[in-house]
Amino acid sequence: EAIENLKVELKNLEQELGKAELEISRSQNNNEDIISSELEKEEKVFSHLSNALQTLENEKRDLNNNLSYYKVDSEKVTNELLGIEKELADISNTGNDVIFDERDIKNTKEEIEKNVSEISNFSSAEKAKESAENIDLTFKRFLTKGSVVTKDNAKQVSYLNSIKSRLQEKLRSATEFLKTANEKVEVLDPKIDAEKLKIELSKSQIKKIKKQLVEFKYQNSEKERVLNKLTLDRGQLMLKISGVETLRSRILDLENELEREILD
Repeated sequence: EAIENLKVELKNLEQELGKAELEISRSQNNNEDIISSELEKEEKVFSHLSNALQTLENEKRDLNNNLSYYKVDSEKVTNELLGIEKELADISNTGNDVIFDERDIKNTKEEIEKNVSEISNFSSAEKAKESAENIDLTFKRFLTKGSVVTKDNAKQVSYLNSIKSRLQEKLRSATEFLKTANEKVEVLDPKIDAEKLKIELSKSQIKKIKKQLVEFKYQNSEKERVLNKLTLDRGQLMLKISGVETLRSRILDLENELEREILD
């Protein structure tokens, strides 16, 4: 009866062992693969987001570098323009000769020559005086059409104005670039913030999945520990049963031997 009880216990133990082996096999073949696959996908998402953020930050860095350069350059051009304006003002203030339009010179010359020729034909001094006054008036009108600019600096004025024009164009281009670059930076900032938020969420998800994987492996190790214990218990039980059977066989041999001695 004792050995039968042991055999029943062994049978129950082997059933538990079979269930434990099946549960571990199912867990290893399914759950761990699923969790590992989710972790791999999320790590790829994190890598993609990190690269996207790096691209945006590089673009912003380049824009800021260009902004710094063009700001300094704009200040330099502005100072150069102020210098040109001052030079032009100085030239205007120190002018002492009159530069006239060639057509005005020709017309005035013809008008004066006409009045001079008329004077010689006048019979009265009064008419000659009137003609002389007309000559004086014509000359004064002619003077009002002139530009007070030093003759020696006329080429310098032209040169300075050409430089001024180029500097103004350069300043205009720099101003447009600064405006466009600032607008781009304003657009980039919220994009960068959004990418950083996505990265933080991805980090959190990776941490969560890794925790699940650790917990799963721990649970599996516990199942394996139980399985090992059941395997050990089964071995010990089988040894016990084997010992009992050996003992019973030995007892039967002794009983048979005893019966033969009695018969003898």
